[in-house]
Parts: sequence; C-alpha cells; structure tokens
Amino acid sequence: MGAIRFARRTNHFQETVAFYRDLVGLPLLLTFDAHEPDSFEGAVFGLPDASVNFELVSSAEPVPVDRHEELVLYLGGPQARDTAVRRLTDAGLTPCEQYEYWTANESVTFLDPDGREVVFAPWIFGAELPPAARKRQAQQGR
Repeated sequence: MGAIRFARRTNHFQETVAFYRDLVGLPLLLTFDAHEPDSFEGAVFGLPDASVNFELVSSAEPVPVDRHEELVLYLGGPQARDTAVRRLTDAGLTPCEQYEYWTANESVTFLDPDGREVVFAPWIFGAELPPAARKRQAQQGR
C-alpha cells in the first residue's frame, strides 16, 4: 500500500477545516469546491504528510457523531503535546472529559466543531511504550 485516506462528513465545514488547519496544525494538502452531481466541499489534510491523509467533506444535514470517533495524534513527547494543547487553549478551548486510558497516559482531549474527540498523546505509537506502561515497568524494576 502506498497511501491511505479516510474521510468524515461535517455539517460545520468551514469551522472544522479552520480547527484542524489553524488550531490542530495539520497541513492542508488540497481543497475542492461544491460540484455537481455531489455538491459538497472537501478538504484533505496530511497526517503528517500525503501518505496518510484525512478528508473532511461538507454535509447539509447534521452528522451523527459516535464517542469512539477519535482522531489520536501521537506526538514526540510531553513538550510536543503541550505545544499542541497550548494552541487550542490560547484560542479559548478547554479540554474535554476523556477515557481513563488517555488520562493514565498523559494525553489531552478536545472536541472538534462536530463534537468528535481529538486526542493529543505524548508518545509515538509503535515506537515507544505509552507513559503508563513505562511507569509499570519502572515499578517492576525492569
């Protein structure tokens, strides 16, 4: 596989694009305007580049949101997490209640304009253990 894209519909298109571009800091790779026969707008973001990308597609109707529709951004340590979180708090947003797993692993969660969770995790998935697992190892003397 050379690349992958996943898409979400949003009925808050402009606000959601601005949220991910300006506050979360995802690179905006391309946008497209409403066109027939589909008549929707779209924006494609890199995660963090074009090999994995995230598309937002406008919807005229409200879009049901499930609590498990998280976008988890694994960042290179607490300082990177804090920098990302600061952009959102400086814009007046506050973290939301999150699953205990994320709290135990020193993550911070915000809601996007559609009410979907965006988790800022301070470790790189697959490259290092989450903070809670590192603490358990240290306590066990490993």
